[in-house]
Amino acid sequence: MILWLGIWLLFLVGLRLSYFFSGIETAFYRASKLRLNIDAQTGDVLSRRILNFAANPSQFVATILIGNNIANYVTTYAVSCGAIQALGSLSELKEVAVTVLISPVVFVFGELLPKSLHYQAPLLMLKRYFHFFWIAHLLLLPFSWPLMLFTGLLQKLGGVQRQPMLRILGRRPLARGGGRHADAARPHPGSLPERQPEARQSGDSPRGGLYHDQTADAGSVTRTCAGIRPGGSGRNGRIRRTKAPQLLPCL
Repeated sequence: MILWLGIWLLFLVGLRLSYFFSGIETAFYRASKLRLNIDAQTGDVLSRRILNFAANPSQFVATILIGNNIANYVTTYAVSCGAIQALGSLSELKEVAVTVLISPVVFVFGELLPKSLHYQAPLLMLKRYFHFFWIAHLLLLPFSWPLMLFTGLLQKLGGVQRQPMLRILGRRPLARGGGRHADAARPHPGSLPERQPEARQSGDSPRGGLYHDQTADAGSVTRTCAGIRPGGSGRNGRIRRTKAPQLLPCL
């Protein structure tokens, strides 16, 4: 009984580890780096740690690979121990049958379900479980560090240069940029307002005549008329402006 309890416990631990590493991998690649950058600019320590892994993705990838391998090994070992206890010696046919029966369970609860959940809310899940990932990263650092060195060596030999992540799109730079555009669009307090173009008049008539000004506003047309005094011309040939006449409704 105690042996079976240990086998089930070992199987659940391996399945939970597979759930954790598969889900956080999807959340890491799905989460918005711009949102994390904005949160880091406001002083969120957790977002800064996540951005450090985003700037050095080899650390994250090495930890995920080693963690997934450990989870798969633990799950497989638990299944093998359970099969031996239940069936005795395992033949090749029995091993294949046990693998076929257990694989859908591991796939659904260790791969498909966590990836789907973390895909729907990546930033929430990433921040919720990142503390556990940080602990796993520290524990697996002796094994992941050689992989990171080997990856960096391959990048140097292949001539691949890792592009630094854009860090200037935080909240403060965006606010300063928006402020500059707003200041440019806002008129200066001491400047004169722009002169609006004068309305074009049509149908000017001699003294005592009538003119009609048609203006479309919200689908309606308003008709106004007034008497116009003929404007005289000055010495320089310019048109002399007179006082604006009072507008009267047309009959």
